Amino acid sequence: MISRRLAQLMRENGINQVELAKKSGLTQGIIGHILNGRRKDLRLTTLKSLSRAFGMGVDEFLGAKSKTRISPLPIISKAVGSPEGAYFSDQDFPVGAGEDYYGIDDPGAFVLIVEGNSMEPTVRAGDRIVVTPNKKCRPGDICVVRLATSGKTFLKRVDEQADTIILKSDNPAYPVLVHKRREIDWMYRVEAIIPK
Repeated sequence: MISRRLAQLMRENGINQVELAKKSGLTQGIIGHILNGRRKDLRLTTLKSLSRAFGMGVDEFLGAKSKTRISPLPIISKAVGSPEGAYFSDQDFPVGAGEDYYGIDDPGAFVLIVEGNSMEPTVRAGDRIVVTPNKKCRPGDICVVRLATSGKTFLKRVDEQADTIILKSDNPAYPVLVHKRREIDWMYRVEAIIPK
């Protein structure tokens, strides 16, 4: 039963209805109805919103074992971004081993496929972005931003001035968008860009 599974995941992740509503984009009323068993046959979009909030696929959300394992990536050396360059060495680490590891430390992280060209050349259509809803967007970060008024979602570089949020495209052909903070439903930071 979906209501039991949802309650279990909320307990395991230590989140309440208010936090789940924020992470999933669903209303507290909808979440309450699901928990009370009043909504049993959920739309796929609702299931996707809930599963993303817990950092899992729909199958796993529904109780099936995940077929995909996310492994931390080994950190083995440095890439120097200077005109002089540097020597690269894999330090003889065996495949899958490193002196440190990179992993996404946000249990709500999810991947989106980019459409459009407003963030070119940094992010191109077809690229995948790793979005971390539990990390704060800092000025200059690329973030996924949803407007509360229209529900429209944008991939933009974020800047802040007092109570104003400025959304900039890396592609100069697109205008700068300016909104009051109260007009923003949420801003999720892009942790990584995976080129197509």
